[in-house]
Amino acid sequence: MVKSKFLSEHKSWEDMATLFLGFVLMISPWIVSQTTSGDAIANAGILGFFLILLAGFEMSRLHRWEEVATLLLGLWMIVSPYALGYEAITPLATVHQAIGALVSVLAVLQLWQDWGHTDDELGHRT
Repeated sequence: MVKSKFLSEHKSWEDMATLFLGFVLMISPWIVSQTTSGDAIANAGILGFFLILLAGFEMSRLHRWEEVATLLLGLWMIVSPYALGYEAITPLATVHQAIGALVSVLAVLQLWQDWGHTDDELGHRT
């Protein structure tokens, strides 16, 4: 029986997907034409920037703290429409929650894949 390594090894596509989601998050207020909430725009811009930054860090030298930080950003994106009061802007809130859910799932997948490795081992993997 052939054992699949698809879900057991950290792949670069996961980091590229996080990078892409960070970019989409940054421009999401303009994608859905909902640029009336300054809090929502700032939230999207700041979190998108940090997702891009973390994905870049993960692509260059992988550490577990980057995945934990990515998970926390994803979870914040899910609750931020309610915490910042822009849940009434339904399309934007939905996009932010969807991106947050995708980012969280990717981060949990990466944490699971790297569970048995030390941070030193992770940093040297290609």
